[in-house]
Amino acid sequence: MQMSLVRSWPITVKVPLAVASLMLLVGLVLSERVLSRLTDTQQRHLIELSQSYLDGLSSAIAPSILREDNWEIFDAIARAQAVNKSLHPVETIVTNADGIVIAASDPKRHPVGSIIEPTHKAPSASFSFDAGADSANAVRVLSYPGRVAGIIYATFDTRHLAAERRDVVIALALTNGALTFLLAAAGWFLVARMMQPVRILSDHLGVARETLAVRIPEEIVSKTKGEFGRLFRGYNALVRSMKER
Repeated sequence: MQMSLVRSWPITVKVPLAVASLMLLVGLVLSERVLSRLTDTQQRHLIELSQSYLDGLSSAIAPSILREDNWEIFDAIARAQAVNKSLHPVETIVTNADGIVIAASDPKRHPVGSIIEPTHKAPSASFSFDAGADSANAVRVLSYPGRVAGIIYATFDTRHLAAERRDVVIALALTNGALTFLLAAAGWFLVARMMQPVRILSDHLGVARETLAVRIPEEIVSKTKGEFGRLFRGYNALVRSMKER
């Protein structure tokens, strides 16, 4: 029933709908690729910055972590966060191999001596970031020959990246919507102009069916070129022939 209803729609409706549907499909595919590429770029950039942050911090605390010098490590964390403000470090924790906190950027939340489950069984460096999430996490295991000396846990604020992603989504939605509307309107306009000769011929055939056939005015025929022009001239010749008979 629905298919028969759709088939009964005029071509001036079906063509713009087809154009709009194709544009929506193309827009969805392109938007998915753009967002995927944006996520990859953000993640790669964030990994590079986080590894640079951890490299600098690891070098700064290497001598102190063996002595478990709380104040030296805390001072190194504070300096690293001040230098890497563009990375938006939120929290940094340094523990020994057993997961006991030596120093943290927020001592009230993670006091010295508290325990964090160690991850030295995992790879020496790991990074986790979900597109649109408000934070990313990085882990660096500090190893010396034969043993694990300590572990660095770092959390970075990624709300600015999530906001950038939302801005891109909104821009893509508005752009695709505007293009879809413009192309659908252009499709309707072009099809309406293309169908105008068909309507003229249809109206004259309707008149011929009810009364006597009437010729298409010569000014309309002279303005119509191509196949429809020949069709109009053929119709007028048919009408003239019928009247002569």
